[in-house]
Amino acid sequence: MAGLPGSSVRRLDEEAVARLRTRTARQGVSMEGEIRSILRDSGSAPNRLTDLATEIFGPDHGIDLDAGVAAARSPPAAGPAE
Repeated sequence: MAGLPGSSVRRLDEEAVARLRTRTARQGVSMEGEIRSILRDSGSAPNRLTDLATEIFGPDHGIDLDAGVAAARSPPAAGPAE
């Protein structure tokens, strides 16, 4: 890549390195590949708010964002007639 040949990150705290190692092990990619992916993704904004919500709160974080979607899209139940 032009502009960043042989780049390295110095003085990265051990906690950040441990999180990166855990992330790469879980995804089955190399540290270099994951860092490349993080840098590539950092320059692109999510297309929609739902993309951002899924990234932050989605299934990888134990939250089912589709739960209740059908109920939210259903018309409200009619109340008792007066």
